[in-house]
Amino acid sequence: GFVACELNLFICTHPDNLEAIDLTGVRTLENESFFGCVKLANLGDTTSIEYIGYAVFSMGNTDRYGSLTKFEFGSKINTIGTEAFNRQSLTEVVIDNQSTNLCIWEYAFSNCDILESVVLNVKDLTWDADGYQFAYCDVLKSVEFQKSSETTSIPQYFFDDCYKLEEVILSNNMATIGRNSFSNCRSLKGVDIPNSGTLIDVHAFEYTEALDFVNFG
Repeated sequence: GFVACELNLFICTHPDNLEAIDLTGVRTLENESFFGCVKLANLGDTTSIEYIGYAVFSMGNTDRYGSLTKFEFGSKINTIGTEAFNRQSLTEVVIDNQSTNLCIWEYAFSNCDILESVVLNVKDLTWDADGYQFAYCDVLKSVEFQKSSETTSIPQYFFDDCYKLEEVILSNNMATIGRNSFSNCRSLKGVDIPNSGTLIDVHAFEYTEALDFVNFG
């Protein structure tokens, strides 16, 4: 059931007590709305949310992990802020947005230690240049970008230290793969890069011992 919690502009003042809240119809989650809410697992219908600010569901710089195992992104999501889902228990991230540009900021999904798959069916993705959006996701195995997406780049350290990452499907318009974007992806065996003119920055595939091939075009 729902646990009572004081909310002020969706900022939780007793984070250890909150287990559930109904976000049906909510469009904006301001910075740190549910920061440190370690037991929060049930959010109701989240498909109306368009903007997720800084560290909304983050556990911060602690050794604790949040209880969110899923989050349903709606078709109008346009911003996922810095550290928004840091140290959460998501098992997959699926975003299907063909109507608006989506910006994902640095460390948005970092340290999600049981995240296994990411599917980004998004018309146009942009990133905060500081990177690390999916860094340190220890069991992440597969990532798929929409092939026809207008997304042109992967920022630096995007998948840094994703040790189990085996498969990546890039968009046809990918023009830049940032520095260290796949560094320490020790299980990555191969990458197909559809655009033969793609720029691969320094150390993009550093310490990828299992990498057998990179195919262009």
